This record gives sequence, structure tokens and C-alpha cells, in this order.
Amino acid sequence: MSERDYYEILGLSPKATDEEIKAAFRRLALRYHPDKNPGDRSAEERFRLISEAYSVLGDPHKRAEYDRKRSERSGRRGDRRRTERPQRPYHHRPFRDLLGGITIRVPRTSSSVLGRLFLSFLNTIKGKAPKSPWSIGDITIELTISMREASRGTKKVIEIRREEICPSCGGSGKGADSTLEPCTRCGGTGNVFIKKGNSVESSPCPICDGTGFILTHPCPTCRGLGTIETPQRLSVKIPPGVKDKARIRIKGQGRLDPRGRRGDLYAVIRIREDEFLRREGDDIYCELDVSFVDAALGTTVEVKTLDGRARLRIPPGTQSGSILRMRGRGFPKPDGSRGDQYVKINVVIPENLTPEQRRLLERFRSLN
Repeated sequence: MSERDYYEILGLSPKATDEEIKAAFRRLALRYHPDKNPGDRSAEERFRLISEAYSVLGDPHKRAEYDRKRSERSGRRGDRRRTERPQRPYHHRPFRDLLGGITIRVPRTSSSVLGRLFLSFLNTIKGKAPKSPWSIGDITIELTISMREASRGTKKVIEIRREEICPSCGGSGKGADSTLEPCTRCGGTGNVFIKKGNSVESSPCPICDGTGFILTHPCPTCRGLGTIETPQRLSVKIPPGVKDKARIRIKGQGRLDPRGRRGDLYAVIRIREDEFLRREGDDIYCELDVSFVDAALGTTVEVKTLDGRARLRIPPGTQSGSILRMRGRGFPKPDGSRGDQYVKINVVIPENLTPEQRRLLERFRSLN
């Protein structure tokens, strides 16, 4: 009989119940599993000791024999038992507490609930973000608005779907009769061994996804995920003068992150292009076609602006390519002022003249 203190290895009192022994084994096995600590020899040794301790203390007959011999050794060497600390029974704790308070949503294709949790967490610590949206708590969406809405500011009501804590299980993923048991296929190790020729290869257990545990009777509402998807309607306030690709943060309206905290919602603003107006900074640019007669004699025309149509005076003798300025017709600035609108004049020469028009133009040319 080994003289290792199996109770100390599992962090338990000799008076620990069977449920406390199971819970301690599950908690420590998750922490020191070799798949979670690749290349860490100390973690591998720790996992071996944990498994060895559970193989004894998890069996009522082996535990009774171990307790008898442990008592004999203790009598010979003096009482070396550590001070007992009251412990909360782990079997009354939420399922997410088995991972140290971490709940992770994972793809539904995995074969066991704990397997999905463990593999998602494993991908995260290896620097591989899982495909699940729970890899981060933030949500990013795009909001397309018109140029006029961008200049004045507006409110947009959006609808998103996000995960909420399952009301039936409180986020634990467990049903009324759920238990977390070591996988019978791999014996709780998470690995199975396949003989190929003269060698033996190890691979993750296909039943428990390499975690070593199976959750029986998961919550029927969320199917063991701990969350359900629900639609949410939110109002996003867009300030005046917002720029294209600006990010607006709505705090606390994202998903639950792996630590159970809700992330933020980020709205990326996309400003729809206008067929007439073009934005550069806080100013607006456009082009306007006028007849060569109006350009020569001068006139007043209506021009599209961010605030609707406005009147623009074309001075006599305006040349093609001239740029006229409309003050204060651009986007709002941080100091409260507004940019300007610049109108490029394109003088249009008629291609097909009537005989009368041609006669008048020839007469005009003769006068010069």
C-alpha cells in the first residue's frame, strides 16, 4: 500500500463524502488533464496521482482498506492529519463551477456537454479562438444610414439574437437528475488506446470528447448548453456628424463571455453613398450642370443639400469648372460649427442647335 495521502492529493478531509470525492476528482482532473497542459510533465504527474487517489477513494471497499491502514500508520507516526476545513458540497454547485466559475458556449455538434465546454476552453488557452460566438462577449454589427441621417444624427432600432441564461437550469446545463460521471469508455482518463501493429497509439475518447466525463440527463430546455437564444430589440443613438466606419459602443448589451460577464455591442456605421453629394471630411462636394446661356448671363438655381434643396446664385460669366461655395451646408463639427458645400459648375454646350439658335449665335459671334 502506498503511503501517499490520497485525501491530501484531492484536497479533502478524511471525512469527505462520496459526492465530495467525486467532485474534487472532477475539478482537479479538469485542471491537470494532459490535453489541457501539453508538454507539462508536472501536470501529467499530478493528473496520474489524482487518478490514482480517486481509483482508491472512489471505491468503497478500497477506501475502507486504505482508511484502516492509514489509521495504523498515523498511530505509529503520530497524528499527521491536516486541519480540516468545512467544504461546500460540490454536487450542490452549478455545473459551470466545475470549471472554476467559467461557462463557455460551444458548438452543438460535440457529443457531450462537458466535452464541448472543455474543448472550447482548451482552444482558447491554446490561442485558437473557437468558432462559437462565445469566444468573446462583444457583438459587432453594421448599421447603414443615409448621408442626411449622418449629418443630423438619428436613432435606429435593431434586433439581435443573443444567448441568455437558461431559465430552467440557471445556466448550469443540468437537469433534475443530472450527474457528472467518469466516462466508462476511457475510465475517466479522456484517452483511448488503439493497437496498430507493434505500437499502441493514444487518441481522445470519442464518447467524452477527451474530457473523461459524461453529463447525464442534461437540461431539456437548453440541451445542456446553459443558455438559450432570444431576440433582443435595442435602440442605437447615432450622433450628428458621425463618420463612415465609426464604431458606437452600447455597453453591456453583448453576449456572455467565458467568465459569465456580458460584453458590449459595437455598431459600425456605414454611410450610404449619395448619387449627388460626396463627403470629404466635414465638407460636401457636388457637381451641377448649367447651360452656357445661364453661365454667361447668370441665374439662380436650386441645389440639393443635406438640409433639403437650397438656392444658389450663379454669377454672370461663370466658367466651366468654377467652384461655388455654400457656407454652413456641410457636416456638423465638434466645435458646433458646420462644414461647407462646394458646387463645381459644368457648363453644358448644346450638341444640336435649331436654325434659330444657330442664327442667334452667329450674330453674337459677329458682334465680337
